[in-house]
Amino acid sequence: KDVSKHNIQEILRLDQKQERAFSSWLSLVTEKHESQRWKKIVRLSPVQQLELMEVGGVEPKFVEFDYQRILDKNNKLSKLMILARDVTEERRREMEIKEQRMRHENEMKTVLGIVNTPPEEMKEFVEDTDGRLKHLTAALNRHLTGVNKMREQYPDGATYEIKKEQIDELYRDIHTIKGNAGSYGFELLSTISHNLEDDLDKLREPIEVRRDQTLREMLEKIEKQGALLDEIKTKMGQFFGEGEDLAVKVPLARIQSIDEKARKISARKVEPEVQQVLDECSKLTWKQLKDISRKYQKIVQKAGRKLGKEVEFSVEPEKLLLPPDEFIAIDEALVHLTRNAVDHGIESAEVRAEAGKDAVGHVRMTYAARQGRKAITIMDDGGGIDCNMVAAKAKEKGIISAEQYNTMSDQEKMNLIFFPGFTTAKTVTDISGRGFGLDIVKKSLDAVGAALTIGTRLGQGTEFTIAIPDPCQPRK
Repeated sequence: KDVSKHNIQEILRLDQKQERAFSSWLSLVTEKHESQRWKKIVRLSPVQQLELMEVGGVEPKFVEFDYQRILDKNNKLSKLMILARDVTEERRREMEIKEQRMRHENEMKTVLGIVNTPPEEMKEFVEDTDGRLKHLTAALNRHLTGVNKMREQYPDGATYEIKKEQIDELYRDIHTIKGNAGSYGFELLSTISHNLEDDLDKLREPIEVRRDQTLREMLEKIEKQGALLDEIKTKMGQFFGEGEDLAVKVPLARIQSIDEKARKISARKVEPEVQQVLDECSKLTWKQLKDISRKYQKIVQKAGRKLGKEVEFSVEPEKLLLPPDEFIAIDEALVHLTRNAVDHGIESAEVRAEAGKDAVGHVRMTYAARQGRKAITIMDDGGGIDCNMVAAKAKEKGIISAEQYNTMSDQEKMNLIFFPGFTTAKTVTDISGRGFGLDIVKKSLDAVGAALTIGTRLGQGTEFTIAIPDPCQPRK
């Protein structure tokens, strides 16, 4: 309230690093104010605007700064005047307009995502997301209770620890919601998930922000996601109708009833002609592979657009009939692998041109059932994985020693990509870069008894094959 009682560092809220930057800029002002345009020098100032929260305040205030030079009678720089202007109302109007625009754009994309997706697929998405949000809410509330209890009983109470495995489990749900929502064009839902990932990193050691604050912020964001999901449910009802007619023209419960009766009769010995009818009954809800995999096609297309890559997705054999829930157990793994194929596998158009490849990249899913197991392969025609580069990155991060680097086989070097926290990405984006993608893939597959193998050729591409037990062979 009284700036005369404070120095410039206190007024501008400068920490040591910012103070050094501001001092450097002041030196620049002294040296260049005569030879450089003043507006250009002002734009280089490290302090342009501050967001300030008053004690007991609910919403922040925004202060914008401008700078004017004061010259002496010899036209030499004498002082620097700092002008502060309260722009809170302007910023609030800008933010309101931005939020309205975002809501409108999100509503349009939500409608397009719903009408371009089969009703039963949308229903699966809503049920999966709803379940994950409830799981996240319960887990975060449990952690918040533990953290608050520890604070209340400090220093005599027990320490409450949020373990790495618990954080990884939360990340798994958040990351899956982000990928699924993004594949249908529900960008606001996906963006909030990306922000939740940032929040989750604050719970990892070393902790710099109070955990109760982080947990409350995460719960608020998940509540917003729940409201967005409710909007999606409402629009689904408007477009598809309600109740049993949601997925198919024949009520779904009737089809399920026929399928259940057919399974019971099939357990007994029946005439071949009767068995053929029963087989057809059990396939009433089955779909072609090209329809079941449409979700992963959208993930590939969405990731390609965000990364500026043109990528095509294909499946084989596309007309193979499978149960609609065939990929539920490995859905998380497939989401990560298809997105990674575009992000890390497919090169940019320029790099592909230099390598003599078509500008369009290709990601392909294949399905095969043999010898009591089924194999789902995600392959790309990208640059392949350089196992030596992977190992070098792991050595740089301290994951392996120089001695290990020199003695590891190519396969051992390749397996480093599954190490928790390992990534070759230089920056974090809303697609990758946090180092938990393939770690999550491996854990989710281990949970269902599936095995993952990698095949790669430098300059030609990579393939990930998931092999899982197949008690029921698919029918053509």
